[in-house]
This record gives sequence, C-alpha cells and structure tokens, in this order.
Amino acid sequence: MKQNRRAFISTLAAGSTVLPFLSDAVNLHNDPQETNYPLRLFSKPLDGYDFDFMCECTSAAGIGGIDLTVRLGGKVEPAEVETILPRLINLARSHNLVIDMIVTDITGSARPYTENILRTASASGVKFYRLG
Repeated sequence: MKQNRRAFISTLAAGSTVLPFLSDAVNLHNDPQETNYPLRLFSKPLDGYDFDFMCECTSAAGIGGIDLTVRLGGKVEPAEVETILPRLINLARSHNLVIDMIVTDITGSARPYTENILRTASASGVKFYRLG
C-alpha cells in the first residue's frame, strides 16, 4: 500500500486524539485498589498452592486482593485461625494485596471456632465474611 502525505497526517491526527485517554487507562491498570469496584480473587480453586505463589500471581494479574477461605479444608483451618490468618494477611500486604473478606463455614453462633474466627478476622482488619 502506497502512503501519501495526506493519509499519513490523517492517521497521525486520529491516533493523537486517543492520547489524553491513555494515561487514565494506564493509571486504572497500575492501581487496582483505588477503584470503586475492587477485584478480589476467590481463593478456593488455588488453596492447594503455596500462599506466597498465590499472592505473586494475583498481584501480577492486577487483582487487588484475595477472598480467603477460613473453613475446614480451606487455606486456613478454623483450629489454627489465631496464628495462621494474621500471618497470611501480613504476607498478602507485602505483595500489595488486601484481604478484607473471608469465606467461612459459620452457620450459627454455636458452631465450634466461630468466636475465634470472627475475633481474629476483625483484629486483622477483615471487614466482611461469608457464611457457610
């Protein structure tokens, strides 16, 4: 295809109209935690992986945080919540990720470990939890 001066200038002008919008798109991609609708990864499919590896992949994908499973068979077992959950939240923070929601198997206040899970989660900055 042979280019002439008029076609080149038209293409250049059309392409330059996009430039003001590119900086906004780049800023949204680089800082996913500052959006109105933050993305969180449901961690159940990845519970078999090392947590550090999980954080690296989640951060590299541009996802702002992890929705951590705190239940029997989950990433955090309810019996170990007081020691494991704060450690994993700190590890996630080191990867610039947020853990502000957990998935539990809590279906009532009489369930074992309910109070320990909620107290530990609240002290660690978790704002939301999903019931079983």
